Amino acid sequence: MTITAVQLSDTFNTWRAATNALIAQANAQLDSTVLGTLTTVDKSSLVAAINEINSRGIISGTVGGTVDAITVTAPYAVPSLQTNAVVVFTALGANATTTPTINVFGANGTADGAKPIVRADGTTAVIAGEFATNTTYILLYDGSKFRIISKYSSGSGLSVTTIKTANYTALAGEEVRCNTTGGAFNVVLPADPNDGTLVGILDVGGTFATNNVTVLRNGGKITGISDDLALNVNNTYIQFEYVKANGDWRILTTPMATANSILPSQGGNAGYVLTTDGSTATWQKPITTGAATLASAATLNIGAASGDYITVTGTTTITAFDNVAAGTERTLKFNGALTLTHNATSLILPGGANFVVAAGDTFTFRSEGSGNWRCISYSLANGQPITAPPSPPMTAAQISQLLSYV
Repeated sequence: MTITAVQLSDTFNTWRAATNALIAQANAQLDSTVLGTLTTVDKSSLVAAINEINSRGIISGTVGGTVDAITVTAPYAVPSLQTNAVVVFTALGANATTTPTINVFGANGTADGAKPIVRADGTTAVIAGEFATNTTYILLYDGSKFRIISKYSSGSGLSVTTIKTANYTALAGEEVRCNTTGGAFNVVLPADPNDGTLVGILDVGGTFATNNVTVLRNGGKITGISDDLALNVNNTYIQFEYVKANGDWRILTTPMATANSILPSQGGNAGYVLTTDGSTATWQKPITTGAATLASAATLNIGAASGDYITVTGTTTITAFDNVAAGTERTLKFNGALTLTHNATSLILPGGANFVVAAGDTFTFRSEGSGNWRCISYSLANGQPITAPPSPPMTAAQISQLLSYV
């Protein structure tokens, strides 16, 4: 079972309250015969010990003040703060400045004064909007200021940041929301955090493919590789978990598509189905076994036709077909004469040359993906095969050379 900092703090505070109650009881009965053997020195030592615990332990209490001048009032006496004391508080709202402070009060009203709050490295200032409403923050006192060492919120377990548009260093437990519309930038992972630390990155602008976010590993590895990671898939979300034993960030959730298989827009494709050739996704009309009719065009969209047996009308020269998933087949029956233009990559014809079809000719084409098609069978109305183009006539020099061998 995982114990949160709040649960730990509550448990510690319960123990501390019970101990303080014993001190109060000791004070009340110090001169009685029941505790007559407890001297003033004994009592002072006990109080000093408890105060030491209070000043070095986990401190939480009632949050007040403002979003930039936070106060935490503990339900017990807190003397001067000691280095490595921890304060847990839940933010009232987003800070407006980059110099927020926190002042810790004890039940006796004493306080050390407002202390600045900075990032985990102890020097980097926070940004405006660093704190989020109802998000709990854990601060570590280093003797002069408080460092943000962790934060969390209910729900996904990650604390959602404000939208970032420039280089940003993530904290443990953050979901970094990024908008790269204005340009690419970097997100730096925490340096050697605790085992199991989670960090998420979200493309809120849908622009990672154009302007990448580069995840800087900050001394660790990413999936076992000592290299940074460029996120270049639109609308993606990726989450990392740190494995401390290996110094490695493991990817828990991967982009919904690879860089070469970004989903195309759904606009204007109602009723279509999504198909892929393994690298490119396209929308197509559902294929039905039956007839369809298309007017000839330079690029004839046979892949998008509603049937797999297509009658082609008109006489416009055809130079290409549309892009559909590899393996898709279409049979074309021509109603009139037109030219099919051979291309060794995109429109491969028998004989490796252009061909003028006649009315009644049929050709079956199979997609090889990426807009490339190959004729796999044909039937000519005249019953003749397609032949390669005739060889050019021999030159006089070629004839003379040939006769020399006779």
